Amino acid sequence: MGCNDSYYYNPGLDKLLLTLEGQEDDFTRWFNGEISEGELPSSYNGYDRMVRADIRGILGPDAFWMAACDTQVPGEGEREGFFKITVLGAAPEKMEYLLGDGQRTEVIRGISYSKEQRDALNRGPFKQKTHRDYDPDQNCLTLAAGDRFPFGNGICLIVGVDSVRWTGSCQKQAETESLDCMADGLKSLIYFADQRGCAGSIPSACYPGMLRFLTGSGVDTSREFVLNETRCHIVDGRIREVGNVDGMPLTMYRRTRRENHIRLEEPLRSASCSGCRP
Repeated sequence: MGCNDSYYYNPGLDKLLLTLEGQEDDFTRWFNGEISEGELPSSYNGYDRMVRADIRGILGPDAFWMAACDTQVPGEGEREGFFKITVLGAAPEKMEYLLGDGQRTEVIRGISYSKEQRDALNRGPFKQKTHRDYDPDQNCLTLAAGDRFPFGNGICLIVGVDSVRWTGSCQKQAETESLDCMADGLKSLIYFADQRGCAGSIPSACYPGMLRFLTGSGVDTSREFVLNETRCHIVDGRIREVGNVDGMPLTMYRRTRRENHIRLEEPLRSASCSGCRP
């Protein structure tokens, strides 16, 4: 980022300053409306735009109240009537700040996914085409198109190209509904295992059946296990991806986060003038 780490808000002047003595820099002049975004040095980028928006939100209509609270116990280097804001960390999905009263605050944005990315979830052919037996050493189960999972009494779950169905016959409506739920759950589980779906997209009603399916296939769900490309564990009775903090497939999250980071690092000057004529 082009901006500094700390700034001081003067409620009397309603201005953001670089120092208690009133010194300004390009960021404060931009923040205070004294220069335009196009006049910033090329070192300023999308993160600076996020910092400006966050500080405006932090100050907001309560800026005078926060400044008054800060004067009760002025910190070292602070002065009565000023409110200090320090930028602690910057990431595409989260910005962290230290406020004048010593309180840490985070502005959570989350990762922005395109409509195309979201529409592609739980759709298309399954990735795995080759059957592999359960690997007890790796606690790994492969779910592939063409797999067949017998359930006894002539009932079998069959994995197709992009769907799961069951074959056999049953006399009771409850059994039919249970098998339909198993097929729906396994379809969602395979998309999750292929990094093409979210764990949250597995219907809640199907979870007990999916857990029974995993243990019946040999998977030790009491420890970390692997489904296709995805490292998993059980949290509060739910199948979750290890290390996932976003909910979307981890490979999609990491790729999109990296793309967002590259976009935010682009200089504001070139971004704001991309449509300008020479």
